[in-house]
Amino acid sequence: MSSVRRITAWAFAMACCAISSVSAQTITSATNPATTSASVYPSTYQPLPSGPVLIVNATILTGTGARLDNASLLLVDGKVAELSDGKPIKTDKEVTTLDAKGRWVTPGLIDVHSHLGVYASPGLLAHSDGNEMTAPSTANVWAEHSIWPQDPGFTR
Repeated sequence: MSSVRRITAWAFAMACCAISSVSAQTITSATNPATTSASVYPSTYQPLPSGPVLIVNATILTGTGARLDNASLLLVDGKVAELSDGKPIKTDKEVTTLDAKGRWVTPGLIDVHSHLGVYASPGLLAHSDGNEMTAPSTANVWAEHSIWPQDPGFTR
């Protein structure tokens, strides 16, 4: 095959990939309700009130690949307010201090979830609300919208 034919074939293949990628994105955004109506089912979640918490002497993985030894982390209103690599964090607020020597803080690495109320017991087909099966990604469908409060698992 000549080099001109190879380049032409390569360019045609790249154009087809680009067209199919754009088409797939257009179809996804047109058919995925999460991209068109994000507030149709607004969350009812409200964080519990909490005071500031200072975690000291911890080994912290930041999520960017960094490991911080003997580090401190200040949480205010349930969110990270300050992170320090070995230097003490000073605050004028009254804080609850947790000594995490020998322990790890790994934000985003723990999958805390439950199937209570969405995959209820006894297991019946009508109770299988754990997965929305109308599209590959349904970020607008939350378990709190389909929970069954009478799930016997809540009383165990």
